[in-house]
Amino acid sequence: FLRNSLMMIIRQIPNLITLGNLCFGLAGIYFAFGGEFITASYCIWIAAVLDFFDGFVSRLLKVQSPIGAQLDSLADVITFGVLPAFLCFHMINSLGGEKYLAVAALIIAPLSAYRLAKFNVDTTQTHSFSGLPTPACAFFVSGIPFIVASEGLLSGLFSNPLSIAIIAVLLALFLVLPVRLMAFKFKSTSIKDNWLIYLYFVSAIILFAIFSYSAIPLVVVLYILLSVLFYREKPAIN
Repeated sequence: FLRNSLMMIIRQIPNLITLGNLCFGLAGIYFAFGGEFITASYCIWIAAVLDFFDGFVSRLLKVQSPIGAQLDSLADVITFGVLPAFLCFHMINSLGGEKYLAVAALIIAPLSAYRLAKFNVDTTQTHSFSGLPTPACAFFVSGIPFIVASEGLLSGLFSNPLSIAIIAVLLALFLVLPVRLMAFKFKSTSIKDNWLIYLYFVSAIILFAIFSYSAIPLVVVLYILLSVLFYREKPAIN
């Protein structure tokens, strides 16, 4: 009895981590409604860490399940779809933007849901992605409050309600566009085989060293540009 009970608890550990992801997504929405945009961004980052570890732990414990996979997608819809949509929505409102601009930014949520549903049934995304992954979209949005607060070179652009609305719509479209983007899966430790991934990470580190958290949107743009310009590997079909 004790052994069976222990196994039941162990099998639920990845699901509990996934639910933690969802809870931080809900917390982020709460902070976004309260105008605490940087705190909402922190919630996205913490949730992303949990999103990574739920899969890692499930593989480590060998307790992968269809329920876990579905729960993961449902949590991601909240954290990487609804939260960034409302973050954009309330940032536009706080900057005095027109209501239609704020509403337009909400398109991130439904297209994120569609992106995740498509990913669940698309067997061609094993080694690469078709369209922008939802965490990348959420990361981009999470960097906007830091750029606005920094009062740096990009602050003026990202402090414009129209700019935020346009960025939100473009990100949403990239979620569903059939553009092949690289996944960070190493074939080996060889630089030759993985030069594009190494180039990306080195460039990202340099950007963070220069711009700190404000570099997050730039890092996402870099990811898209490098994938579009240099990524040529065709996805494996199961």
